[in-house]
Amino acid sequence: MITVRGTARVSLCEKLFRHVPDSELHLASNQCVIAHAPLLMWVYTDDRERFETAAISDPSIRELTPLSATTHPPLYTVDLRGADAAPLFTLLCSESATLIVNLMVTAEGCDFCLRLPNKETVARLLDRLEKQNVGVTIRSLSKGVAHPLAKLGLSDDQYEAVLLASERGYFAVPRETDLEELAAKLNTSSQTVSERLRRALETLLDRLRNEPPTD
Repeated sequence: MITVRGTARVSLCEKLFRHVPDSELHLASNQCVIAHAPLLMWVYTDDRERFETAAISDPSIRELTPLSATTHPPLYTVDLRGADAAPLFTLLCSESATLIVNLMVTAEGCDFCLRLPNKETVARLLDRLEKQNVGVTIRSLSKGVAHPLAKLGLSDDQYEAVLLASERGYFAVPRETDLEELAAKLNTSSQTVSERLRRALETLLDRLRNEPPTD
């Protein structure tokens, strides 16, 4: 897996950020990101009422629905399907087995961290963004995981399958995806995905059983 960190320079939510320039929209983790579908986003802002008023009038935002009235930061369903948003989010989700680790929209642009299967996939994604006139600054490219213990003894294939399954909601209750969808993303069979997940679980359970007790 290749981890890509960068910033997409897009004129996204310009009207919103003119009124609330310090606001940040953070993609909520563990959700299935589908092109052209609304996103769950945590919103960091000093003035929630002003943010909502500005968001409603911003052409980049088709719909904004608050999901929590008391949490901080508040959680919203955000439909970012304006002219600038559609190419960006469609392209970020276009490559098979791409995981959005985190994504933040600010007045400066869209900061993202993606995990992609290999360098060829990264090159295709950057080429597509360039052809759509989406300027991207890549801050770092790293292979594998940041720490040798991060994979917990899993093979690359098992680790990739577990990450994708978690990202797509396979472990959620109720389940939000199935083996067939995961297999399509990983370009393999559902039986292979099932085997990778089963072996990954066995490896993790063995690690727990053999982990020395702590005080």
